[in-house]
Amino acid sequence: MRQTVAIGFLAAVNLLASFGFLGLAVVEFGAGHLTDAFFAASVAPQLVMAVLTGSISSVAIPLLANEDESTRRMWSWHLLRIATLTMLGLALALGIAAPLWVPATVPGFDADTVALTVELARIQLVAVAPAAAATLCVAAENARHRFIWAEASGALAGVVSLAVFAAALPELGIRAAAWAAALRPVLQTLLLLPRLGAYPKAAMDPAVLPLVWKRLRPLVYGSAYFKADLLVDRILTSLAPSGSLSLLYVAQQIYGAASTVVSRAVGTPALPILANHVRDANWTSFNREFKRRAGALLALSIVTLGLFALAGDPVLRALAHGSRFTPGQVSQLWWLLLALGGMWIGGAVGTVSTVAYYARGDTRTPTWLSMVTFTIYVPIKVAAFFLFGIVGLAACISAYYVVNAVLQVALLVKHLSSR
Repeated sequence: MRQTVAIGFLAAVNLLASFGFLGLAVVEFGAGHLTDAFFAASVAPQLVMAVLTGSISSVAIPLLANEDESTRRMWSWHLLRIATLTMLGLALALGIAAPLWVPATVPGFDADTVALTVELARIQLVAVAPAAAATLCVAAENARHRFIWAEASGALAGVVSLAVFAAALPELGIRAAAWAAALRPVLQTLLLLPRLGAYPKAAMDPAVLPLVWKRLRPLVYGSAYFKADLLVDRILTSLAPSGSLSLLYVAQQIYGAASTVVSRAVGTPALPILANHVRDANWTSFNREFKRRAGALLALSIVTLGLFALAGDPVLRALAHGSRFTPGQVSQLWWLLLALGGMWIGGAVGTVSTVAYYARGDTRTPTWLSMVTFTIYVPIKVAAFFLFGIVGLAACISAYYVVNAVLQVALLVKHLSSR
């Protein structure tokens, strides 16, 4: 219990740093073409990290958790080296080609805003390779059940990067946000890397990489498909009035940051525990652990969403007082957060169900479900945007998360009941 509280506290600090980052950007620049360019520029780094670094972590933790310390250290170093070099090459390619792919993702931007988006995208791509390294370092810590420093490193890196953003803001403007965002995973990697120990002289077992790729492949291919909703959102919101992209992005980031806290405090610690239950074929304990965590998160997400529905509007108005946010933009942000409520509920429950699948070594089922639901809802999302604007778009995003979580849980419960 103490560990969960400590992790939750550190995750909350990380969350506050992320909120501070967003808040400082929107308070300083408002919701307009500068923040639209900054948030649109983040789509490539976000997509790469969501597809690759998230997938790597989900595969690495259960793989490393069942090995002895010497093997775990060796595999961690070799996987880190391979992942970092791969990401570095991909980031360089995307940076060089930015003038080609950026305009395609923001067709509604004018030429000056597109040029700024290209520049900011190149800066933020600096974070991709360090993010891969940090992800493997965190996975190695979690596999050892050392969750607290893994979370503390992220919180510390977030606080320092926020301070750098604030200090550089007068001189660099919106570019300070991009450089500070790129600095965050660099700092976390530097904090975590010494925990891996000395670099191993022995080569990794050649059978490991095929196993890693076997588990990673469906995640990468599937995620590359259904995570493309980031691109869909950016393309659609670039066609909306100036500032709309920023408002939707801020709303998504609020729930995304909250889901990250839930994932790190409840989901991540569950992965090695569930993986050990799978190893021991203790399905009763596996089932009990899954249901306990999923039920707690469902209750938590519903209660917090209800509280926000009651008090969110005046709280947002108080926070926005004296900023460049207009009353109309504050009201629109509140409606967007309400419309996105399913992202919070479905994301919280889906965190535990996805972890349960990964602990069983099953990376195909959650990926396949996400691909199917994404295929169905993309045309609905496009229609909702043109009929109801960004609030309709937000409602579709919300529905996607809820439906996906329900399907994951239903299939998992059905499988466990047959054990």
